[in-house]
Amino acid sequence: EKIKDVLQNQTDERFRIKQEAELLHAELKTLTPDEANAKIKEIKKVNKPLADAIAETKKDEDLGLTYTDRLIKQLGVDNGERAKFIFDQAEELKTKEEKNAYLKELKRKKIISDKVENQLKKLIKESQE
Repeated sequence: EKIKDVLQNQTDERFRIKQEAELLHAELKTLTPDEANAKIKEIKKVNKPLADAIAETKKDEDLGLTYTDRLIKQLGVDNGERAKFIFDQAEELKTKEEKNAYLKELKRKKIISDKVENQLKKLIKESQE
């Protein structure tokens, strides 16, 4: 039971940091480059995990990920949650072409990793049985 509590606290903390990084990243975009760099240096001194999360958010934005894409990326891979969510979203699309375009775009954005792709293939196979 204690291990479950520790794991849940770690998960909650990671999520909180990621959400805070999203907010700070939006704020940093309103600053001049010099001001933004100074603020990042300040954050790095007091909270390196938060600074790393901001850098990850910037990297994701540079890949063209929307806020929704970044939320999808936070879904668990090992437990299959990301694949299940993507599968459900794809199933709501009307045509095979729309589904393929959706999946191709998520793969381009690196939201669908090899592991997620394998999980998706399994979900597709199960849905056809």
